[in-house]
Amino acid sequence: MTRVAVLPRLARDVWINVSTVPDRDVKLVLRDRRSQQYSLASVSDLQLKTAGPVPIHGTVTVWTVPSSKEQDTSTSVVVEGARFHYERRGSHEMLTARGPLLAELVVSVSAESAALEAGVTVSAHSSYILHEAQFGAGSRYVWQVGGWGPCSKSCGGGRRLKTAACRDTDTGRLVPRRHCSLVAKPPSRTERCNLISCDFVWVPGEWEGCTATCGSRGMQEREVFCVHNHTESTNPPWQHMVNPEQCQMGIKPDTTRPCNRLPCPAHWVSGNWSQCSATCGHGFETREFRCPAPRGEPFFDCGQSPPDEQRPCYGTLKKYDPLCYKPKPCRRDTSAYCSLTSLLGHYCVIPGFRRLCCKSCSLTMNMLPE
Repeated sequence: MTRVAVLPRLARDVWINVSTVPDRDVKLVLRDRRSQQYSLASVSDLQLKTAGPVPIHGTVTVWTVPSSKEQDTSTSVVVEGARFHYERRGSHEMLTARGPLLAELVVSVSAESAALEAGVTVSAHSSYILHEAQFGAGSRYVWQVGGWGPCSKSCGGGRRLKTAACRDTDTGRLVPRRHCSLVAKPPSRTERCNLISCDFVWVPGEWEGCTATCGSRGMQEREVFCVHNHTESTNPPWQHMVNPEQCQMGIKPDTTRPCNRLPCPAHWVSGNWSQCSATCGHGFETREFRCPAPRGEPFFDCGQSPPDEQRPCYGTLKKYDPLCYKPKPCRRDTSAYCSLTSLLGHYCVIPGFRRLCCKSCSLTMNMLPE
């Protein structure tokens, strides 16, 4: 639907002429920016019908739907206090009214989809009379020009439109646009924007700190931004980042890397002392050193291993324990009675007699000295 005219309140002698080349079905639409819809179903139905709320908020439409394009036709309908007379002559469709209008109307032309697909040229002309003293008279609503709207393109040259809002002069607040007259709306201003080319590249950010100071698990992360190729390098890249899909053709830099892959320092720890090397008398105890992994880290270094330690010890058995007693070697008898061992040989079972007569007892009892 294309707007062809805006008819202000109190307008008189309204004239609208629409022609199509080639001859196609078109519809003239009248909207008064309120929330009811009026339609003229066909040429034979000359009564105005109320169809309820419209799909697009704040519009009132009057449709003129000719029953056939093969013959000229005319009809009329009353909208906003003015009788509009519709007439078609060949490829020309005219809408006229003497007025005055009680509300502002918007006139649009709508063509069928089949006509648009086949190709059609629509020409429209309109005119009306309004006294200059009546232009915007008595209205408390005025247009207020704002800033520039968003650019239609992010690069490659787009267009942006100067925004305009409707303001209530009594309260100073912004109100819905339907309160302001479209006739009094300032001309739309546009300008070109985002003239930069559409070349985008990946720019990496700074590496974050490493997750470990040593070992085999340290990693670093960083953000990678898609920015325009001509972005100033002095500004942080995140200030100019765009949708990453713009950089799909380029190779994205790595966002992670290993770091601080050095062996963690570890310390030698002494083990337990071993058992004494002797069960009787003096001996030695030893202990070794081991290097445990720090916090379960398999990549570590303890440095040069220290030598094993040694210290003196004493056996757990007493000196005179039978297991520890070692008799002196028997060299000769030390008593005069030892010659009587043939008579006193049964005394050799006594340890004291056997020590005195070790030589004789060993011969008599055929036993080795203890």
